[in-house]
Amino acid sequence: MRVAIVERDEKVLEELKKGLKRVDPNYELAGIAGNGQSAYEMITVMQPNLVIMDIGLPRMNGLNLLRKLRTEGREFRVIIITKDEDFQQAKQAIDLGVDGYLVQPFRPMELKRALSRIHEKIRNEYWMQASFTVENILLSCRYGEIISNQKLNEMTIRKFGFTVDDPGYLFTVSMADEYEE
Repeated sequence: MRVAIVERDEKVLEELKKGLKRVDPNYELAGIAGNGQSAYEMITVMQPNLVIMDIGLPRMNGLNLLRKLRTEGREFRVIIITKDEDFQQAKQAIDLGVDGYLVQPFRPMELKRALSRIHEKIRNEYWMQASFTVENILLSCRYGEIISNQKLNEMTIRKFGFTVDDPGYLFTVSMADEYEE
């Protein structure tokens, strides 16, 4: 996983770098930035999978940076770091699709837990995408295994251009013993 760290405090930055190596030596450090403007430039060029970001950045705070990147359609996982437990900031961060939230000072175990949750989300999304195929949807409809709901219809419209409520036809051919030929 390609990771970018956006942190102004050198001590916290070193803790994060060490923590990443301890959790998984395969993390690739894509870049480091100390302020919002250089972070924006780095993230748009390096396109990391995960950004660990301080909220209180100079030149553009972390939430404004994240808002700008999300508005541009940039997708990546995010762990936000803050020094206080401001509920409004936490709510804004959640609305912007933040995957983790650490309050300083944080322990290495808290970073590990946040990274583990992200790994779990990525793994679940991978399996969801792998099994979310037209073939599986049609077979599940045929056998009555799918119950239509708004979320499912939104997903199938977005990915395939149809809903499970749309009328459809099923054409099957039986080749029986001739299948091998």
